[in-house]
Amino acid sequence: MSEHCELCMGPLGSDVVVCRECGALYHKSCALRIGSCRKCGKAFESVTEDREENIIARVAKEEGVDAAYIYCMQNYGELERARAIHDACNALMAEKNYDLALDMINMGILQNEHWLLWYDKGKIFENSGKRLLALRCYERCLALLPEHEQALWRAARLSMRLGIANRAVEYYRTLMELRSRDTKVMAEMGEAYMMLGNYQEALAIFMEIVRKKPNHSVAWTNIGACHYMMGEYQDAIKALSEALRINPKNVRALVRMGFVYRKLGMEKDAEQFFNKAMGISPKVAREEIEKTS
Repeated sequence: MSEHCELCMGPLGSDVVVCRECGALYHKSCALRIGSCRKCGKAFESVTEDREENIIARVAKEEGVDAAYIYCMQNYGELERARAIHDACNALMAEKNYDLALDMINMGILQNEHWLLWYDKGKIFENSGKRLLALRCYERCLALLPEHEQALWRAARLSMRLGIANRAVEYYRTLMELRSRDTKVMAEMGEAYMMLGNYQEALAIFMEIVRKKPNHSVAWTNIGACHYMMGEYQDAIKALSEALRINPKNVRALVRMGFVYRKLGMEKDAEQFFNKAMGISPKVAREEIEKTS
């Protein structure tokens, strides 16, 4: 696989920033945005901003999108043009000028269907609450660059929110191939399996997480939830007790424990757990009770 930017996953050109601590590679514009390495956390040194993206954004605001695109055509080659538009759109989005940013991206896509522009378009739709449109843009980005990690993650999470858990699982599987040791990806994939009602598969994932991180309270909570849904109430109590040992204020674990005891006919014990959860966070407790009921 060719070298790519650690932030946006795009192929690298000549304008590269190298982390002196771990050797990770970034586009200069990406390094400027985040300020420090996403892998090791070390701050980048001697990276100065040329503010070219602000020039393009200003042209778009003052003279229109067509003029801004002509500027890009005059000053950039075909490969660099998409990144110039991307940087300008980020400057516009930072000002919450989403409509103009979207117009710029659409103009760029008409001329060159670049994965980066589809990714930006997805972010704009997502920020505007248009989840299905955002998902379609991320899917188009992934059709052009299948290993774009951020697009995969955003597409997976949007699929979950839209109730398309089977699609989310596919995105998480691809992410797992890229981030095999990432327990955050594993946890979200497990939750997708739970949404599908595949509790055995979800349980296997959460058990793998606690093998790697024994004090992962959320994973223990989900292990308890899987056992509860499969009618294995004693195993659920053991897992939820472990979650509460690690974090006594784990509201989800308290609520789940309440439901387990209710199933066992121990209503007084169940109410104690429900009341304790309500005392910590009434909003989260009510949401969890409604979801589990």
